[in-house]
Amino acid sequence: MTYNPACVKAALTVGKLMPDNFTVLDIGSQTLTANLKASEERENFTTVPGLYKFMGASKYDAVDFNDESTIRADLNTAMALGPYDLVVNNGTLEHIFNPAAVFKTIHDSTKKGGHILHLVPWINWRNHGLYNFHPVLFHDLARANGYEIVAAYATDRNDTERSKVGIQETKSGPDGFLPEGSECNFNVLFVAVLKKTEDEPFKYPTQSKYDFYFPMDAAFEGADVQTEPFLHFRTKMQPELYTALEKDWPVDVKYTGQKGQNLLHQYSAGQLLAERRVSQVWEDFAGYFTSSTFLQRILQAFAPHIPKDHPAKRFDAEAGIRGYSRGPFQLDVQAAINTPVTKKSRVRGPHIDDPREIYAGLVYFPVEGDDAGGSLELFKWKGDHKFRGRASMEKKLEIPLTAVEKVGEVPYEAGEAIFFWNGLNAVHGVSPRSPTKNLRRYINIIGEIPAVGFEV
Repeated sequence: MTYNPACVKAALTVGKLMPDNFTVLDIGSQTLTANLKASEERENFTTVPGLYKFMGASKYDAVDFNDESTIRADLNTAMALGPYDLVVNNGTLEHIFNPAAVFKTIHDSTKKGGHILHLVPWINWRNHGLYNFHPVLFHDLARANGYEIVAAYATDRNDTERSKVGIQETKSGPDGFLPEGSECNFNVLFVAVLKKTEDEPFKYPTQSKYDFYFPMDAAFEGADVQTEPFLHFRTKMQPELYTALEKDWPVDVKYTGQKGQNLLHQYSAGQLLAERRVSQVWEDFAGYFTSSTFLQRILQAFAPHIPKDHPAKRFDAEAGIRGYSRGPFQLDVQAAINTPVTKKSRVRGPHIDDPREIYAGLVYFPVEGDDAGGSLELFKWKGDHKFRGRASMEKKLEIPLTAVEKVGEVPYEAGEAIFFWNGLNAVHGVSPRSPTKNLRRYINIIGEIPAVGFEV
């Protein structure tokens, strides 16, 4: 492996964080290829140990299975060495079949308060090693082990094009590194500097973007699914996530002063993900709830109660974003508001959703102190199914209040949520809202199929 200019610059920067006479462990034996000329500030050196000696290191080791290493070992097996003030993985990890063992070796070989420097191939390193690595891996590695992320950026091997990167999924290279739609025709490295803040055993990370949105054990695997008055279960959003989403509520759905009360404004998953005008937490939220992972979870929760001949069972559980990407299941996440009201009225009375919709979720985000109403009401039929048209509704699935009886309610309170399976009996509506200057805010979570799930 080679210390190119990007690696040397990263090492020199991290060196400023080191104590006097610090110790260094390199994962893999290294050669110095950057052109480092002598100057008044430093001697001319041609080796990696010379670089660290110049930086003030009192000890340098390299672990590898070749003769150039000072510690001869197979990195496919985890080991504890040192501990060292600085452990460097520069272009070695991708060549090791068992990268988990390398991450554990690095953790166990780093002092508490010590630093870890990673330089890994990310984009356009085709057939370079066994693996490429994404920024999200190091985000979750830090999360699991209590590391402080000192620096995280993308760069080319000469460190002439550097950019900070997030952990959102991207379609055309590092976010902010290249214009949208641009082709990346050079190798892109990801660089991470981590500080070990705890002296705890190594913990294998899980991908956090798929495990913190709802308390999954309670909401899905252990969901208390009710069959009356229709198929549904209740849950509540975790406070940490609620606070983050509420703080960064998308500006596009904030009330802009239109006349009329209880008007609906929505911002869809396609806009949240494609237009990238929202915060990272909103992108991650929309990404999860339009993913095949979520689809499989909710189908599993409802599966024991879904008829065997339901059209949804004809399709593989492959998700697409409604209106933006392909997939037999079209999923959506909508940040939504209803505008203020001047006289007591309903946003919408009893109804059922479009028969192409198979499930729906709702999470409430009220303005603090709002007590004007607007809860979700659950109804059951008194007798035969009865529908009536609504002038502004193309679906025409409104239901007279006299045909149904209210049997439950999801209060319009912070983080209150419900998921339900759509059908003829899934009658729901919104309780009347009193005059208020507040918006009614909520998130819709929707799944559709191309076939009609039931006949009206």
